[in-house]
Amino acid sequence: MSQTQKALFFTSAHSYEISSRPIPKPSPGQILVKVKSISLNPIDWKVQDLPGFDLLIKQYPAVLGHDAAGDIVEIGQDVLGFSENDRVFFQCGGHLGVEYGAFQEYTLVPAEMASKIPSNLSYNQAASIPSALTTATVSLFAPTPNGSGLNPMFDPNVKYSGQSAFVAGGGTSVGQFAIQLFKTLDFKYIITNSAAEHFEYLKSLGATHLIDRNEVPDQDLPKIIEGIAGGKVDSAIDAAGTPTTQAATLACLKSGTHLGTVLPLKTEVPKGNTAGMIFGSTWSDSNREFGKAQWAKLEGLFGTGILKPCRIVELSGGLEAIIAGLRDLKADKYRGRKVVISL
Repeated sequence: MSQTQKALFFTSAHSYEISSRPIPKPSPGQILVKVKSISLNPIDWKVQDLPGFDLLIKQYPAVLGHDAAGDIVEIGQDVLGFSENDRVFFQCGGHLGVEYGAFQEYTLVPAEMASKIPSNLSYNQAASIPSALTTATVSLFAPTPNGSGLNPMFDPNVKYSGQSAFVAGGGTSVGQFAIQLFKTLDFKYIITNSAAEHFEYLKSLGATHLIDRNEVPDQDLPKIIEGIAGGKVDSAIDAAGTPTTQAATLACLKSGTHLGTVLPLKTEVPKGNTAGMIFGSTWSDSNREFGKAQWAKLEGLFGTGILKPCRIVELSGGLEAIIAGLRDLKADKYRGRKVVISL
């Protein structure tokens, strides 16, 4: 194996270059992965363009990218359950150092934050999963105060039969996973709003009632949702994150519950509820133990079809395709689909 690799470096917020860097060696507890596929996320362009998000980058030059899949080529000491050549998918931590970013040919991953790819998924499908799924799981399954605490250990016996849920922005990748998570918990009503073009697909994931977001303004959502559920819903997530979806979702949510939203909170939280922006990463200290439980379960959940990856758009061109892909993602060109690039 060569001692160097190609990587996409961001040399400043809006400057980049493809250059070489050493292939790192795994420390105890880590695996070295040859990256086969990467998935683009909104956070990948937000850290360049939106105030506050740039604080996630500790220093430049940086190798970004949060989602990837590939083959294990080397295993550090004390790693159990993995072997060389295993196909794996994982969430990356490029904000913590260049050796952990996805936008390169080889990357380091803590073994406890990776999962084997089941045989029914391709590299591209697997790479589309990590951040979108983790944003949904942290909001709904993680213990309080980070999440709603619905199922922190991913116990298949935990059920909420007869209860109701609302997913604002069901057509987004986070929304699609949230619908599936509510289905695993046997919620009776899984209500969502999205563009009508996504209705049939969202029904196949488990949505029971769909509201056309192009026909129903956000301020009218609480009345419609409460009419379906027979009152305020028991649980919710805001996968759209606008001030109006935040306000509408909180308005239809029972007191004593938590709301996670994908963007900074911009509305007043009713007394008795809690709400906050979701930090959908298992790299954070606050989510680390929860993340261990999650990654240990994902091979089985996706291998048996209990969870399904998002629909994907596959781009060619390797590392060179990333910048154009991020521009398209920012322009909302691929609504309802994850953008993946094979390396």
